[in-house]
Amino acid sequence: MRNSFNGGTNGVAISEGNSGGLSGDALQHIAGTPTYSITQTHSAPLACATVASNFSGVGYELSASTFWVRFYAYLTQNVAGALLRLWDSSNGGGSYLGGLDTKANGQLDLRCGGVTVDVTGAAIALNQWIRLEGKFSTTTGAQVELYNSADSGTPSATASTATNLGGSCLTQEIVRPSGVTQVQYFDDFAVSTDGPLGPAVDPAPRPPLIAATAVQRASRW
Repeated sequence: MRNSFNGGTNGVAISEGNSGGLSGDALQHIAGTPTYSITQTHSAPLACATVASNFSGVGYELSASTFWVRFYAYLTQNVAGALLRLWDSSNGGGSYLGGLDTKANGQLDLRCGGVTVDVTGAAIALNQWIRLEGKFSTTTGAQVELYNSADSGTPSATASTATNLGGSCLTQEIVRPSGVTQVQYFDDFAVSTDGPLGPAVDPAPRPPLIAATAVQRASRW
């Protein structure tokens, strides 16, 4: 399940009904009033903007024993609050199983099955796009990577825990960190049961394959 938010209209509230099409797989959970925005985008022309000083977020409902999450975030201030939340029932209800939290010092916490682990190596870079990738499992614990260089293959900070999710996860929700007084942005959100997702960029094009001429073939043979 993947969503680029590129099929919406600037300034329009994101809903389950208008979140599919050119954006990708329709979202299955909306909290508050996130909107489509052209102000900051990772993959143009649009991204998801969460309302300043008001709770909002978007999510998928994917049931699995192990799953991977990827999203891009453009955060404008450091606060203590949730950034990714995992629930054991649909529509963001039931028991909170874990996720990612921001901290006032810019660091992150990985939460899984009642255990909280510091994400060490770097703080979140503000006012630029960053990428976050996480794996959560009922049998192999959890891990997360922060990429301050948004499409890099080398993480800026990592964390893992052997503690497993406390139950089967159903809703995966990226949300506006609590306490912020400015708009925050998200883009290229994806959830998978197949393996790590990696950057949301097209691979570099391959050079065209040119057939060897008869003279070239003769010189090589």
